[in-house]
Formats: sequence, C-alpha cells, structure tokens
Amino acid sequence: MPAQRWTDDEITVLEKSIQEGLSPESIARNLDRTASAVHAKIKALQSRNRNSPWTQQDVETLKAFANEQHPIEVISLKMGRSPQAIKAKLEYESVVENARLELSVEEKEEYQRLQSLEKSYQTRGFLRAILAFVTQSDENLSKLELYKLRDLANQGSDMAVIAAKMGTSEASVRGRLVHSGVYNQYLVKNHAAMISKLSKLEKKLGLENSADGDAIDPAAVLRMIEKGEGLHTEFKATYRYNTKAKLLNCPLVKNEVVKAVSGFMNASGGTLLIGVKDSGLPTGIFDDDLDTPDEYIRHLLRFMQDCLGRVAATLVNIVIVKMPSGEEVCVVQAKKSDKPIWCRNSEFNSKKGFPKDQDIFYVRHPATTEQLTGQDAHAYFSRRFLNV
Repeated sequence: MPAQRWTDDEITVLEKSIQEGLSPESIARNLDRTASAVHAKIKALQSRNRNSPWTQQDVETLKAFANEQHPIEVISLKMGRSPQAIKAKLEYESVVENARLELSVEEKEEYQRLQSLEKSYQTRGFLRAILAFVTQSDENLSKLELYKLRDLANQGSDMAVIAAKMGTSEASVRGRLVHSGVYNQYLVKNHAAMISKLSKLEKKLGLENSADGDAIDPAAVLRMIEKGEGLHTEFKATYRYNTKAKLLNCPLVKNEVVKAVSGFMNASGGTLLIGVKDSGLPTGIFDDDLDTPDEYIRHLLRFMQDCLGRVAATLVNIVIVKMPSGEEVCVVQAKKSDKPIWCRNSEFNSKKGFPKDQDIFYVRHPATTEQLTGQDAHAYFSRRFLNV
C-alpha cells in the first residue's frame, strides 16, 4: 500500500511542533503517522534545495528568520536546507557583516608592538636565536601577518604591492581577503586610492583638462568609470555569469552584452566595460570562468559574431585591462556602423518565447539601450542610415 501523501496542514503542524520542541515520536502520534515517516519527511523537507546556490533573496530570508529567533531546525524546514548548511551560512554572513578592514586603535598599537618585536628578533645574534629556539621563548607573531594585510589593504595598495610586501602571491592575498570577509571593502579602498593618485598625477602634469588618449590602460579605464554611464559608456558586472541566480552561461546576461554593443554601433559608437558594477566598482571578470585573457576575448568575439554578424565583429576592439586591485576589466570599444546592425540571439529568443531566428534592433540613447520596432525603427533608419 503506497504511503499516504502529506497535506499542507500536516506540514504546518510538523513545523509548529518542531518549533515547540516536540520529538519526532510525539509528532508522529499527533499526526497518526509512524516515527520513521516523520523522520523521512523532515529529511526530505530539509534537503529539497540542497543543490541550489544561495541567492541574495535566500540570504535576506535567512536573516529575517534568524532575527525572528526561529530555531535552526525550523529554518531548515522552511528553506529546504540541512541544519548544518543553515548554521554554516549564518556564521559566514556574520563574519562578512562584522568584518572590519581598518585597524582599531588597540589593533594599531598591537601591530606596532609586534613589528618592533619582529625587528628585534631579526637583528639579534646567532647564539640568542639558538637559545630562544631551545627555550621556545619567542612570542607567536602569527597575528602580525593579518594586521599587515589589513593595513596595506586599507591603504588601497595595489594587489601586486601587497603580495610583494608579504612575500606571497596575488591569488593568496585575494583568497585571504575573501576568507576574512573584507574583499569588497578592499576593492572600494583601492578604487578610491587609484582615483586620488590619478587626479594628483594629472594635476602635476597639467593634464586635468586634456582630451583622453587612445591608450587603453588602467588610468583610462578609471577615467571612464569616473565619468559614469552615458551615451558612449556602459557598465556590465559580467559577460555570462548571473550573479543573482549564481548561473554560468546565462542567456539573459549574455544578451545584455550584445544588446549594448549593437546599440552603440547603431548610434554613434561607445565603450562597454565588463567587470564593473553599476555603482562604478571594478569587481573584475573572474566569475565568467574563462582561464586566460585570450580565451575570454575569443569567446566573447565568437559570441558577438554569432549574434551580430561578421561585419559587426570587425567593428569592435576588445582589450583585457588589469586594474591595480588585481581584477581584470574587459574593455569593448564599438565603432559607429554605416549599416543597421541586427541582433539574432537564438538562446535568448528561446528563453523569451520568441522565434529562434528573430532579429532585434537595438539603439543607444543617452543612458540606456532600447529596442526599436515598427514605425519607431523605420523613422530611425531614415534618419540614421542614408541607404535604407
């Protein structure tokens, strides 16, 4: 005989009973079910979302449940994740929320003391060093490295500079900042430091009002970011990774890139910066999961060619620029086209329920890229493309 299906009312009673601290055996008696059936149902409810990535909405819901002081077991049921996963996520979010990049007054004093102690250890004689090793009298200096990392990161120092001063790799520095929950704070500090340095250098050289050069380097990218998005500039956080859904190769995200590029071509040209948030913070293209700059450029160019055509692909220049923070930004310069550039993205069309071979016409306006159809498209063609 098949097991009796659980009703919504029974699941509500189950959640309420767990919140009241009742045992599975007591719940089983109240629901007229076996203890094994209750155990199985609890396990099923707690694992229904175990393979799904955490979204920002999930995190906000989790925090709300925690603030309402729901027991871990109840949150586990409501969110479909194991109690262990709930605890781990709460602990991680707590680390991030309470993470502090800047050293406190007490930490600065301790940092200076440990620096002095380290210096004295380094300058002592051979016999004293041997004696200290035998007696194990040296103080543990493990905190010194963490203080040094936070101090350099808080100054906005370049990732390469931090790595060199700490005698390690950039990847190691980045990993430690992420693990400490202060990586985003570091990016903000580094961005502000670079803008300040650039401004002082331009002032010193008398270049404040000079026209932008053709070179695409970190300074040029910072200048574009400072000007913000507009008729000739747009920012995208990623090329193919959906940061909210935690999904790689997302058709909706990828379409935003070809939409922006074709919009520039159909207007007066422009530059797309991939790896820069709407806020202007350069967070890099790491999440797009392409191993090398060359691979990234080839992948992106092939996608543009597939969606916009071979002619359009000749109108773009793609460069990967390594920023002082260590993050890489993809700069896509799109030239003004003499002919209409249509976008045919079959994956996007399927996702939206359009015919796979449907062509879409995009055009850049002062602060956004829009799709034109019907009379609007015809009027724009007549005005913009003389041969149409």
